[in-house]
Amino acid sequence: MNNILKTLTYILIALLFISMYKDLSVGTTLTPGINNKQSQEEKISKTENITAMKVKVLQGDTLLTIAEEINPQLSNNLNVNKIVEDFKALNPTADPVELQIGEFYSFPIYKREAD
Repeated sequence: MNNILKTLTYILIALLFISMYKDLSVGTTLTPGINNKQSQEEKISKTENITAMKVKVLQGDTLLTIAEEINPQLSNNLNVNKIVEDFKALNPTADPVELQIGEFYSFPIYKREAD
């Protein structure tokens, strides 16, 4: 009986170390307390006088929902044609209507215009 208890203890310790190794090497996709969308944003860049942010598209996301999220100051004043134009300029091979889940795209960031 004592040998079985020692064996089970060694197995549990091994599983603990394997779990820790996997967590540290692979990481986790969700961080508690942080909005998952914010954790998917990669970087902000400037292309052809358009400031952009790379964002990973998640289930249910559309061009306009992401544009609204990263440009909350414009939620009442969105120019859909300009957003689509700028998205096409930033992502020439992407179809703004058919965004692929899990892919990163550059989305335009707009400054608030002077009142």
